[in-house]
Amino acid sequence: MLRRGGDSGQAVVIALGILMVLAVIPVTLVDQSTAVLGQGTQAINRHAADAAVTAGLNDYLDLLANNPDYIIYSASNEPTPPNPAFTGWTPVPGPALDPPEWFRYTPDTSVAGATGIIRLTVSGRAGNPSNPGLEAVRSARFGVRRSSYLDFVYFTDYEIGDPANQGNAEYSDYCLYHLDQANPFTGGTGPDTSSFDGGTGNCDFIEFVSSDVLNGPVHSNDGFRICGDASFRSTVTSSVFPSGTPGQRWVSECNGTAPNWAVNGSPVYVPDISMPPSDTTLAAEAAPPATGCLYTGPTTVHFHDNGTMDVTSPLSRATNGCGTGNGLAQPADGVIYVQNVPASPSDPNYSSTATCSAHANTYTGVTGCNGDLEVGDAQAANGGVKGQLTLAAQNDVIIDGDLVYQGGLTGTDVLGLIAGNYIEVNHPVTGSNDNTACTEGAAPTGTAAQIAAETAPACDLVSPVIDAAVLSVAHSFLVNNAGAGSPLGNLTVNGSIAQEFRGAVGTDRSGTIVTGYAKAYTYDPRLEYLAPPYFLDPTSSNYEVVSFSQLTPQYPA
Repeated sequence: MLRRGGDSGQAVVIALGILMVLAVIPVTLVDQSTAVLGQGTQAINRHAADAAVTAGLNDYLDLLANNPDYIIYSASNEPTPPNPAFTGWTPVPGPALDPPEWFRYTPDTSVAGATGIIRLTVSGRAGNPSNPGLEAVRSARFGVRRSSYLDFVYFTDYEIGDPANQGNAEYSDYCLYHLDQANPFTGGTGPDTSSFDGGTGNCDFIEFVSSDVLNGPVHSNDGFRICGDASFRSTVTSSVFPSGTPGQRWVSECNGTAPNWAVNGSPVYVPDISMPPSDTTLAAEAAPPATGCLYTGPTTVHFHDNGTMDVTSPLSRATNGCGTGNGLAQPADGVIYVQNVPASPSDPNYSSTATCSAHANTYTGVTGCNGDLEVGDAQAANGGVKGQLTLAAQNDVIIDGDLVYQGGLTGTDVLGLIAGNYIEVNHPVTGSNDNTACTEGAAPTGTAAQIAAETAPACDLVSPVIDAAVLSVAHSFLVNNAGAGSPLGNLTVNGSIAQEFRGAVGTDRSGTIVTGYAKAYTYDPRLEYLAPPYFLDPTSSNYEVVSFSQLTPQYPA
């Protein structure tokens, strides 16, 4: 068969093309293999650099754990010996790594005083220095703060009533013990479960009951006492019986009942979290040269949703420029502190006419000059608390109305209430122990004369709502006259509660509330990173990471 001439020429060209392709393929494969190898090395180095970031974070946390004062050190204020990670790349400790890893970090403590949070920037580097083009650097910023009362919707040191309210000199001898603590007066452990002092004394056990709902982490340094099927809807921890079982960390006060634990194995053991000795350190944030507000003697503060406040404080003379009256601006640093009338005549807030008396365990109308703070929301339940504030009293804080965030529980409003002694929900009763009715949302009824005399306004709160982080340093969060009157609904707290002793908010009969309030406590998760200004920390606790963000590399590879 004859072929056309064009076909013969085309075959030659195709053959030559195939030969050229075959000749190029090995080179291409080598180039692609090298590229893939480089990409693989970079990926490995990036993962290793992330691990170096974690190593740097753990290094700084270990230093804080061994020395809580390490927070003061940085590149501009080196410890002795110096920390090389403050100023340069430090090899990750341990056996030699392949690829090699280094870290460095920079702590920023500029907001630690106000928020408790250290902003720690950590960078990790990994790769073979002989091939710098393939090295990787990764950076991240961590929010670090102490484990805090703000981690819990409910925190208590002792699960018994306050010894100061018992009227029995032997109460502390027989009752002031954690559940696993040796009691020399009984020969057993924990508080005495029988009577003492000739049958006149009993330990005041305060229980969680069936109507109680706690939506958030709960901790007690003691063992829990429960009557009924109280609902614990998050983690529950206790500091008793380190090697024991969860069942040893709670006591059933009602036969045949058990709580509802959302987390199996609750309560889980964790070490003690200590209480601060007092709240007087906050006075420094309210007095010159700080920019808070300092008030003296019985004081009321009521909030408006425009960020202003009404203040009555008849015994205050020097307030750090804040003054008294209506529509006042909130303090620049967010701290309001109410002190007792000073005893020294040289103090500008000394008063020779104030009649001082012994501290009252509940706000029942004694005359005196204690640093008591009465606080409420002038907007009632409509949201009058706006801004970021901590209100503290050397003596008691008395809540006389709803405290509701103007921006709700998703905004940036946050409130701390701290008392050296008691934090109390006002609950006046009549001479026959009946509730005293009032109109919800009515204007506060206390007059200046009442406030000066520490006379509580005659108003009961029906199902009050408190958006706040609450801390009673030496005593309890409680309801006045909790055992009198008829049930008043739920006591709703959106935030956290911390106290030295259990405080009663009502009484029950076989788990059913018969006076006062049922608990409806819900944790505000924003407290993990949004603390009230200068809120007090435990005297001993570990540091933890509360926030994280990935950054662009802070240093070249």
